[in-house]
Amino acid sequence: MNPNILTFNWHEGYIHLLAKTGYAMDIVGRTIGGIADWMEAFRPVPDNCRIISKAEAEGGLEADRYDCIIAHNLKDLMFIHHWPTPKILVFHNKFRTETALSSEDTNEEDYLKQLRDFLAATANLSLVFISESKKEDWGLEGEVILPGIDLKDYDGYRGDIPKVLRVGNLLREREDIEVVGLVTTVNRAFHRVAMHAVREILLREQAATVDLPLAVICLPHPCTNEEYEAIMRGFIEKANGNGISHMAFGDIFLQDIREYREQMLKGTGIASLFPLWGLSTDKLAHDMIASGLRSIITCVDPRSMPAGFVGREFNEGLLADLPEEVDPCGENGEFHTFTVNGPGFDHSLEVKIGETIVRDGFVYVDVLQMGECVPYS
Repeated sequence: MNPNILTFNWHEGYIHLLAKTGYAMDIVGRTIGGIADWMEAFRPVPDNCRIISKAEAEGGLEADRYDCIIAHNLKDLMFIHHWPTPKILVFHNKFRTETALSSEDTNEEDYLKQLRDFLAATANLSLVFISESKKEDWGLEGEVILPGIDLKDYDGYRGDIPKVLRVGNLLREREDIEVVGLVTTVNRAFHRVAMHAVREILLREQAATVDLPLAVICLPHPCTNEEYEAIMRGFIEKANGNGISHMAFGDIFLQDIREYREQMLKGTGIASLFPLWGLSTDKLAHDMIASGLRSIITCVDPRSMPAGFVGREFNEGLLADLPEEVDPCGENGEFHTFTVNGPGFDHSLEVKIGETIVRDGFVYVDVLQMGECVPYS
């Protein structure tokens, strides 16, 4: 007999994995910061699941419809703790992360005492931790079931496997991670990727070729740092509410950029991953080209390298021509690229080079879909 499960839409990625059991699952929808229900941009609702309201869940509990209830936080558990149905409480965060996310000052000793009393008073309850480190941090008894990555368990992993070249490919080859989507910021006024200046229509086509959903974050123009951070905080809150546990970045050696990203994610419930960190950019550049990666230089900082490099293909010839002081991966912002083919692509993007312009001190080239003829805007 396949059990009927009641759960809550909080850690969406985890629920998506649970759905692979094939069990029928009712998922209580929720609203966080105005964001409701399921994040379809990252993954569809599984066929064996349905999103329901709290009232519908209560009706199902009264009708004794469920064989098990899976809660993902204490708020979930408080909603169903008085029902006799067998329950599982999954601990996705560490204790210190959970308290850091709280808007109230928390006395750790009092909090843990009240928690233990509440758990002891809840009938038919089992505790599950998604890593040993989380169980240790909470100091509670329960079973450890590993569904994915925990940074403590994989500390020091740099991703320096020669065949792994792009961040997306690297993560996909690690069985401990489920890659669920891509995130990019786009200038709202021009519908182009910030700094790279790639048209949004090409960005979406690129994401489709690697078979990953794309979340586009629209930024105003101009955009202050305060506006940028507020918009990103909203997206991160939304992602955390949909079960995203980690965000991966392609940074290689700029420590200040890494620290900024880590600070932005601190206390959000989402951890950062830097799978390319510490790799040799010279070796990485040659390896990417050898793998079949094809990219076009879309933006050049003329203060760092000659403007004539814009529009060229990122290949061995370009690497040979780069001034000695230019990083071969453009890690210092010397240039930016748009990739049209490579590992993970199911086909090459057919593009052509358009108009070249100078804007805000940078030199840009327009990359167009083949057959497209429009002025740079």
